[in-house]
Amino acid sequence: MNITRTYRVERRIAQAALIAAALAPAMLSAQVPTSTQTPTEAQEHIEGPTYARVALIFTQVYDDNIFAVPDSQHPESDLVSRFGPSFEVGKHSRRLEVSAKYGIAAERYFDRYDLNSDVAYQNGGFDVRYNATPRTALRFSGGYIDTQSPQELNTASLIITGRARAERLQAHAGSTHDLTPLTQLNLDYDIANDTLQETNTNLSHLARIGFAWHSSDRSRYRVDYRPRYVAFNVLQRDVTGREFRDVGNETTQLLTAGWVYAVTSLTTIELDAGPRLTAGEFKPEFSGVVRRRQRQGGEIAVSYQSTQDTAFGEAGFIDVQRVTGLLTVTPLRRLTMSATPAFARSTLRGQTTEVRELDFSIVLRVLRRLSFTAAARASNQDGRLGQIDPLLGNGANDPIQSRRLWLTFTLTLP
Repeated sequence: MNITRTYRVERRIAQAALIAAALAPAMLSAQVPTSTQTPTEAQEHIEGPTYARVALIFTQVYDDNIFAVPDSQHPESDLVSRFGPSFEVGKHSRRLEVSAKYGIAAERYFDRYDLNSDVAYQNGGFDVRYNATPRTALRFSGGYIDTQSPQELNTASLIITGRARAERLQAHAGSTHDLTPLTQLNLDYDIANDTLQETNTNLSHLARIGFAWHSSDRSRYRVDYRPRYVAFNVLQRDVTGREFRDVGNETTQLLTAGWVYAVTSLTTIELDAGPRLTAGEFKPEFSGVVRRRQRQGGEIAVSYQSTQDTAFGEAGFIDVQRVTGLLTVTPLRRLTMSATPAFARSTLRGQTTEVRELDFSIVLRVLRRLSFTAAARASNQDGRLGQIDPLLGNGANDPIQSRRLWLTFTLTLP
C-alpha cells in the first residue's frame, strides 16, 4: 500500500470517529427522559434540559465563475442547487452542556452535469462544556467540513478558489481557571487538518497559555503566548507546467497583550498586539475592532488584522492583512439586513494576492420555523501566490472576478 493510499485510509477512519463522537452525545441525550413539566416554547427549543432540531435546507446558487479563472481563460457560469437535512441535538444541566450537529447536502448543476454529487457538502461537529469546579471550566469540541467550495473556508485571506473538494478536520481542548475573582488562567490546544483535492494538506497545531484580568468594570486586559506549528504537503506546478511537491514545516511563536474597553454600554474597543517570531524573523501581530450595538437591533463594526494563517492549496504560513466592515440593521422584528465589505492582502514567499470582497444578505423569518435568506457576494482578486494550477484560479496574473447569488429556504422542525 503506497503512502497516499495509507493517508486516505487514516483520514477516513478519523472522519468516521469524529462523526461517531458527534452522534454519540446526540443519542445519549435523546435517551434522557424529559421533565414532567410542560416547557414553554423558548425552553423547549433553546433552554430546555434536552432539545432536538431537524432543518431542511434548500439553496439555489448562481456562480458566474465556478472554476475561479481569470477572464482570459473564459469563466464558466452555472446554476447550482444544494439541498439536504441538518440535525442538531443537545443536553443542558447545571454543570454540563453537550451539543452535536450533522448536515449533509447534494448538489445539482444546471449545465455541468458531470459536477453533480449526492454528497457535495457535509458539516458535523460536537461541543462539550463542563464546569468541573466553581472556578474551573473545561471545553472540548470537534468539527468536520467536506465541501466543493474551498473559498468558503478561506475566511482570513479571502483567496478565491475554484470548485474542488476541500476537507477540514479540527479539534479543540481548553480550560479556564479563576485564580482570583478578577484574574483568570486560560489554556487551549487546537489541531486542524485542511485537505484540498485529497492530496494537498496543511496540518496545524496551535497552543495558548494566557492570563486575563479585570482592572475595572469597563477595562479588561490579557497576555497570551501562542506557539504554532504547521506541516504542509502541496502539489505545485512551475512556469513550465512541471509538477513538484512542496513539502516541509514551519513554526511560529507569538506573544501578545490585549485590552478590551467598554466606552459605553453599547460601544466597545478591543486591541491585541505583540511580536511574532517566524523562521528567525520578527514581525508585528495586531488586531483591533471597534464595535457598536444598536438599541433597536443591529451592529456597526470596523476591524483590522495583521496575522499569519494557512489557505487551501498553499504551502505553509501566509502573511495576511485584512480590513473588514460590518453593518447590520433590523428594521423589522423578523427582518435582518447586513453588508460586509472587506479587503485582504496575502503574501507568501514574495508573491502577493489582494482580494476585495463585498457581502450582502437579507434574512426574513417568515414563520417561527420558516426563514428565507437572499445573499450576494462580489469578489475581485489581483495577483497570485505559490499555487499556479489554472484549475484553482491562480495560474495567471490578470484579475479574477467572482459573483455569486444565493437564495436559501430553511424549515426547522419541530
